[in-house]
Amino acid sequence: MLAAVASCQYSSIKVYSTDYHLTYLPLAHVAERSVCINLMYNGAVIGIFNGNLKKIKEDLSLLRPTLFIGVPRVYNKFHAAIMKKVSGQNQIV
Repeated sequence: MLAAVASCQYSSIKVYSTDYHLTYLPLAHVAERSVCINLMYNGAVIGIFNGNLKKIKEDLSLLRPTLFIGVPRVYNKFHAAIMKKVSGQNQIV
C-alpha cells in the first residue's frame, strides 16, 4: 500500500489539497483503499456516498468531486444513461 501511494507522488497524476473525491467503493477494495490513502496523504477531501448506488448522481451533484475513481460497471451505467438521453433528443442536421 505504501509503495502504491509513494508511486503516485512520482507519476504525472497530481493530487492537491483542493481536490474532492466521492468514495462509493467498499474500503476493502484495494483500489479505493489506495486512492483514499493517497488523498489523505495529500490533504484532499473525501466524501462518502449515501449507500444507495441508485442515488449516486445526487451525491455527485452535492459534492462536485474533482476526482472520481470508478470501476467499469459504474462507467457503463453512466454511458448507458447518457446514450439513452442523447438518442431521445431531436437531432438538427
